[in-house]
Amino acid sequence: MLNKSCIIEINIKLYSNKFIIQFENDIFKVFVTEIPEKNKVNKEIIKQFSKILKKPVKIISGYKSKKKKIKIDNSTLEEVKFAFKQVYQ
Repeated sequence: MLNKSCIIEINIKLYSNKFIIQFENDIFKVFVTEIPEKNKVNKEIIKQFSKILKKPVKIISGYKSKKKKIKIDNSTLEEVKFAFKQVYQ
């Protein structure tokens, strides 16, 4: 079996009261609670995505940007969307 992975682009929205992931088509908006210093936002994203998806997650670009690309191992885009729908309905 081949090792599949999915790359998604996310747009970060800062200073939220609650961590939330919204998506429409293939655009993901991620509302984060951490402040944008000392890599806190990136750590929150990796922690929350990994927790929801139960799969390895890695930021592959946009480390210091509000637009990031995330690689999710062993997953397809459809599986990622399905997992987020289960949490954020």
